[in-house]
Formats: sequence, C-alpha cells, structure tokens
Amino acid sequence: MNDRGFGPPQPKNSHGLSQREIEVLTHVALGKTNPEIGNDLFIAENTVVRHVANIFAKADLNNRAEAGVYAVVNGLANID
Repeated sequence: MNDRGFGPPQPKNSHGLSQREIEVLTHVALGKTNPEIGNDLFIAENTVVRHVANIFAKADLNNRAEAGVYAVVNGLANID
C-alpha cells in the first residue's frame, strides 16, 4: 500500500514518484520522445514535460540518460 494506506504500493527507492511519473519514467528509459510518451499514455506533451521535470527534481537527475539508468537500477523499468 502507499503511504496513505490505499492504492498500489510504491516501488522501493522511488523518491516519492507518483504512479504516473513512474509510467513516464519507464517510457523515458525506453528512449521514447515526449510526443511518443504523450501518445502512449494519452496525455498532452506539455504534461509529459512537467512529469519529466518533476522526476528529475525528485530523483536528483540531470538528463534522460541518467533517468534511464535510475529506472533500471531501481527496478522501475524492465528494459529487455
């Protein structure tokens, strides 16, 4: 369970990322562009940009490459 006692559990070491931020992070780790992520998740490209900025801030990341490594190392994305 999450910290409010309901909903799915947050993954370990997620630095407080929301479920949607984790979904966006997974797509970033796959090398997808913001428009591709928006299309896949049915959200506006500007919303993707905001989520990516929040992910970078929460996880202390500087770029998409670091985000991809972070996602894989922390078990937030399975890249095969």
